[in-house]
Amino acid sequence: MNNIYKILEKKIGVDFLNYRSKWKSTEKNICILKYPLHLNFELTFGCNLKCDMCLHSIPFRTWNYKSNPKKKIEFEHYKKIIDEGVRYGLSSVEFNGINEPLLNKDIHKYIQYAKQKGILMTSLHTNALLLNKDMSEKIINSGLTLIIFSIDAFSKETYKKIRKNNGYEKVIKNIDILLKMKQEKRSDYPLTKVSFAENKINYTELNDFIRFWKHRVDDYSVSSFCNPFIGKQRYQEIENKYRLKDFDLNFCYEPYQRLFIRNSGEVVPCCSFFGGEMILGNIYENSIYKIWNNKKTKEIRLLVNKGREQQPLACQKCRNSLKSNKLI
Repeated sequence: MNNIYKILEKKIGVDFLNYRSKWKSTEKNICILKYPLHLNFELTFGCNLKCDMCLHSIPFRTWNYKSNPKKKIEFEHYKKIIDEGVRYGLSSVEFNGINEPLLNKDIHKYIQYAKQKGILMTSLHTNALLLNKDMSEKIINSGLTLIIFSIDAFSKETYKKIRKNNGYEKVIKNIDILLKMKQEKRSDYPLTKVSFAENKINYTELNDFIRFWKHRVDDYSVSSFCNPFIGKQRYQEIENKYRLKDFDLNFCYEPYQRLFIRNSGEVVPCCSFFGGEMILGNIYENSIYKIWNNKKTKEIRLLVNKGREQQPLACQKCRNSLKSNKLI
């Protein structure tokens, strides 16, 4: 398969190469940038699915952090953040949080503004159930760089077990609508990718999944299962049902590369299920520049990769969510 970044290097050129060079330099811990290279915008709260390995399968009041699910990042304030980011070298924006981004019917406006202002890469993950003809046209016309379809199954039976929904055939149809429309418009974008979170229920379908998609989309990814219910009653039930293998997160780079803006305006250091437990600031009180350079954010960078006892509790949970039988 083609690697998305390799494709974009050819399409965009030097500016994209410079952006990826900065990204890699943070992974080597060579530099701490004066502004994040990437921002996640959780424009609205919520999801149209209730997958039982996701926090949306339980009431929001039982999550380990508090926010306001009724709020939305309004377009005018979003524009201020993008304008500031462009001045400081912001290169990538993702329109996702712990949510389904297409619930926001005017998401194309946000994407288009970022592209117009010179953001090199815009992306989103979607379950594709809301990707009808109208939304596909808006997405293509917005100039979105990359759309990732979260599917996690090859058969409708497995899809139903994981998603608790009968929409597998609708998902395939909706993706085909976008692919056909993109071809008809002779548009280079968005590049397309499918994702497969491997677990005990779906792992036997992985090879068929890859064979089916590898000539239809630009790329695919396979990720490990993450259990978001550490410290909750459902932990062991979900662990037994989904855990296939463990994954070790040796070094976390996220506080050196990105910030995550929740729908409420709260800013957290990463896109983990547990990131919301570490509030660094709020976009309605301070700029992203100030939040990125404040004492709390610097402290997270100092502690995130220390020994277990020195790491923030949320970071411990994140690492343990990738392994079996790691209750805190």
